[in-house]
Amino acid sequence: MGRGENFQVPRRFLLASLPWVFGAGVLWLLTMWALSSVTVAILYAAVATVSVLLVLSAFAGGIGVSSSIQTTGQVMTFVASALAYGSVAYVGLAYIAPLAEFAQTAPSTVADRFPFGPETPSTLIALRDFVTENPSESPVFGSTSVLNSSPSFFEKQLQDPRIMGVLAVVLSCLGFSVGILTENLAHGARHRVRWAVGLGFAFSVFAADRLVLSSLRANPVGSGVVRSWLVLVVPLGLLVVLGPLAWKRNRG
Repeated sequence: MGRGENFQVPRRFLLASLPWVFGAGVLWLLTMWALSSVTVAILYAAVATVSVLLVLSAFAGGIGVSSSIQTTGQVMTFVASALAYGSVAYVGLAYIAPLAEFAQTAPSTVADRFPFGPETPSTLIALRDFVTENPSESPVFGSTSVLNSSPSFFEKQLQDPRIMGVLAVVLSCLGFSVGILTENLAHGARHRVRWAVGLGFAFSVFAADRLVLSSLRANPVGSGVVRSWLVLVVPLGLLVVLGPLAWKRNRG
């Protein structure tokens, strides 16, 4: 197969995933528009929301290319597509959304809310180091006064965009695996299984994140890095099981 065949993979990936981002994003924006005026505050929330939708839609992208990957070149372009989605989501969550949030903050509250500036990765590292060296008497996870927060609060904020970037790649591979393993099912059953698995993945990630947040709020002392990454346990575990099965069937 030629190079043109390889580049059909990212095209199919986009065609399978972007309609979900566009549809859900437009629905969300119309809802926000009905509730309030379109401001930079909405821009901040829109960037964060679209970034998360990109990550979740990567599962559909993986399914979309599952029937067309045969060669090493196509595998590489699929991986590149997944990495691109993860990278865009990371940049959106780590840089663009914090800058938009900072821009919409009232000048009178900027000093208290953002004492070190927009909460981009470098600022979060500086905040974490500051509260580690100058701990509050009663540090809490996510205090209304930023400098009274625990180091684990900033570690969680620092890890979240990285986790979502990695999750985009993991969900892409899971979508590919599920697509391969369900391709011989009847049309209706195939769609129901794929929907159920996709929603199950999304639910497991958000449920795990809620549990991590509860753990950090109950015990803010100690590192938040390891606990933050626990949200990937279920998707990674399933990928370890389903990935080899799908690869074997695809090569069979």
